[in-house]
Amino acid sequence: MSDHLGPMHDALTYAGGWEWNVLPVRAGAKLPATPHGFHDATTDPDRIIDWWEAVPTYNVGIATGAVSGLVVIDVDPGGEPTMHELVREHGPLPRAVAVHTPRGGMHGYYRHPGIRVPCSAGKLGTGVDVRGDGGYVLAPPSVVNDAPYQWRDQPWPGPPDPPELPPAWIDLLTVPADAPRPARPVAPAVSGVAGRLAAWTTAAVRGELEDVASAATGTRNHTLNRAAFRLGQLTAAGALDPDAALAALDAAASACGLGNGEASRTIASGFGSGLDQPAELPEVAT
Repeated sequence: MSDHLGPMHDALTYAGGWEWNVLPVRAGAKLPATPHGFHDATTDPDRIIDWWEAVPTYNVGIATGAVSGLVVIDVDPGGEPTMHELVREHGPLPRAVAVHTPRGGMHGYYRHPGIRVPCSAGKLGTGVDVRGDGGYVLAPPSVVNDAPYQWRDQPWPGPPDPPELPPAWIDLLTVPADAPRPARPVAPAVSGVAGRLAAWTTAAVRGELEDVASAATGTRNHTLNRAAFRLGQLTAAGALDPDAALAALDAAASACGLGNGEASRTIASGFGSGLDQPAELPEVAT
């Protein structure tokens, strides 16, 4: 059904019948198309129609967290061993309302537990991210790299009924208010380059992330914007995976104490600008 009627139909369905807040995302990409990112997500049909009538090819984003009643566990390709270990330690998860992602991963939709679930990238282990309060995910029929997001089980007309998270998983996914500041981020693995060029890229990215993680109050937004721009440039040049780059920026922003909303807007702006100006990689022997 959604394959034939297009993104605006699906966005209106998510927002109207399902009461999930939606936002437009750049066509073919993962970055919000509005100035305030997930803060602009809405269930207002008039606003949604205006967005998609202006750009019918926008991807569809869904704001996660209490605003939509959703927590999404994002398992990337290669994240299955992490999930197996988590299930062994914390018990099984119920069968999720699920979406196949373009890279071969899976988004598992669960009911929000009513207490804050922070977004995280890699906190649970390699290849497993969490999108909760202050986050968003792409939803069908969005397309990235010419591949679509697809529901595992067709949910129409819906709404689907995401299962509740077991208590042990709620404990795992929530963070006490007095929890220590997250550890400093790790530079994402480079892609598409090798040898000395890979080493140069890794060092450059690590330096940018460390600058963000250690940025003092009053300089944090500027430092994050600069790092996001630089990682966007390197991504556009084919040296970084966009998912890994964005996750590393999220982690760096969290490490320096920036709030999710403030950091998301800065990352979206800087990274998007960088994508429009690909870096000129140095000519080094491999």
